[in-house]
Amino acid sequence: TAGEGLALWFFGWADNLLVGKFLGAASLGIYTVGWSINTILFGALVNPLLPVLYTSFSRLQADRTALHALFTDANRMVMALTLPLGAGLLLLGPDLAVIFFGSHWPGLGFVLGILGLMMGMGWMVGINHELYRAIGRPDLNTKLMFIFILYYLPAFIIAAPFGLEVFVSTRLGVGLLAIPIHLYVSARVLGLSPFYLWHNGRSIFIATLGMAFSLCCFRWALS
Repeated sequence: TAGEGLALWFFGWADNLLVGKFLGAASLGIYTVGWSINTILFGALVNPLLPVLYTSFSRLQADRTALHALFTDANRMVMALTLPLGAGLLLLGPDLAVIFFGSHWPGLGFVLGILGLMMGMGWMVGINHELYRAIGRPDLNTKLMFIFILYYLPAFIIAAPFGLEVFVSTRLGVGLLAIPIHLYVSARVLGLSPFYLWHNGRSIFIATLGMAFSLCCFRWALS
């Protein structure tokens, strides 16, 4: 729809426009590179699954029990892919930025890590929009995006003049705030528990924390 297209444009370009306007071309370059790297990494893992999931959800839309079971399995699989990647980028982003880009991109490691955590956690509800489309409720995606715009845009405008680190941290904050909204909508529309992420993925959360702790210990030992 036109509304969904407008909302998608905002999510794709509003942050870049504000960073460029308030912080200049150098900060915009750093932000764009960090965003692009994360988009490529997470896209390579998850995007190939989305058409398959949409088709599978559509086929099972009349059988809510089977649909919920498939959604649970798919959600768990996506979390197993994205959460460790997000945590790893948060911890290793500065090192990766120096290794691959040298010291000429100050702040890139921070951007890479924070945006990596945001995308890693955001994908916990990232397949919901495919499910809404499959059950004949694409309007939910449009409504949710306009709800997010109501607080994304003021937060971005307020944060942008304070520097790239503040802006990226705000980007993480508003992105995480969207997760409980998605959970509420899922619980109401699909009859899921509002705590389904924890029920589905507690072992993945624990494993990711264990991985993060091991990485921290490894870095400490090297230093």
